[in-house]
Amino acid sequence: MARKKDSANENGLDTSTDTDSLSRLQTIDASKTVREGSRRIIEVIHRSENGGKSIDIAVCLSTIGDCLLKSRQTKESILRLEEAVYMFRDVLGSFHVEVAKSLFVLAKAYVKVGEIETALEKLDEACNIFASQKERNNYESIVNSELMATLFIEGGNWNRASEKFEEVIIMKSYLYGENSIQVAKAMNDYAIILAKHN
Repeated sequence: MARKKDSANENGLDTSTDTDSLSRLQTIDASKTVREGSRRIIEVIHRSENGGKSIDIAVCLSTIGDCLLKSRQTKESILRLEEAVYMFRDVLGSFHVEVAKSLFVLAKAYVKVGEIETALEKLDEACNIFASQKERNNYESIVNSELMATLFIEGGNWNRASEKFEEVIIMKSYLYGENSIQVAKAMNDYAIILAKHN
């Protein structure tokens, strides 16, 4: 072991540097770093030439919001995600699929802070956009409806949950085929809900 170390030192490698770097990394506050990085990006966005309105900026805001959500900065995340939804609407129009996708991410943030009614409103709005764009049978639309069904169950609204599960089964049948594993799983989940309710 000693020879290897001496050999490394002879080749000009400083082994103490790696230890120092590791020590510094261990003392980094990840939440603070994400928050500070987000703040700086937002400042750049607001100083941009086009007044901070473009698809790229909307995507950037949505990505920042999602990162903040994953790092448990939920309130800050909601602010960024609300901005992203507003900007997608402003640039692409109220009934664009990207608006629906950003509403879904925003709804997840509201679920995290316990604002279930607000989350359901956002999900319902997204659902209507998917339907208006004939995008009801895609993956994002299905996940949106599944989350709605779950929230209805948690709130004890069995009728609405049942409606949503039936929608999910129809959408999955269209997307994956009637005999697919995805459809079988959705039907099984629905059967469990019915058994509990009855």
